[in-house]
Amino acid sequence: MTHPTLFPPFVPSTRRESPQAPASILARTGRLPRLVPAWLCLATALWAALPAGAQEIREFPLAARRGRLVVTAPPQVQLDGRADMLAPGVRIRNPQNLLVMSASIAGQELRVNYLREPATGMLQEVWILSEAEAALRRPGSERPWYNFIFGGSDDATPK
Repeated sequence: MTHPTLFPPFVPSTRRESPQAPASILARTGRLPRLVPAWLCLATALWAALPAGAQEIREFPLAARRGRLVVTAPPQVQLDGRADMLAPGVRIRNPQNLLVMSASIAGQELRVNYLREPATGMLQEVWILSEAEAALRRPGSERPWYNFIFGGSDDATPK
């Protein structure tokens, strides 16, 4: 048996509510929940259709070199016309900085910045350049692969 003061019995109210202003159409009809997804889809589609604007220029490590890469049969590549190899854990990034599998770019000649693996000399990091990035001059990008100096100390330019 319950105590009457702890749980009073439910007694419906007999007084009438005063008339209020009519509720808004959205509250009465419940259409807001059905319209929100449609508006979100439309806003997302319009946002995605906008032009990207100025393309950002990525920052590359100072040790990165520039070259032309052709993936012949992964992991074999040609870098500046010479046979080379991709390291087993190579990361190839497209101009949007997303990872790309080497087989998906096979046969294409691409302008790239790259880093070599110190232990093996294989290509470890490769960045495919956008047009804006390729147009920028990089310090050391014009260095020759072999730096032999012939002659005396007067003529110290690579030949």
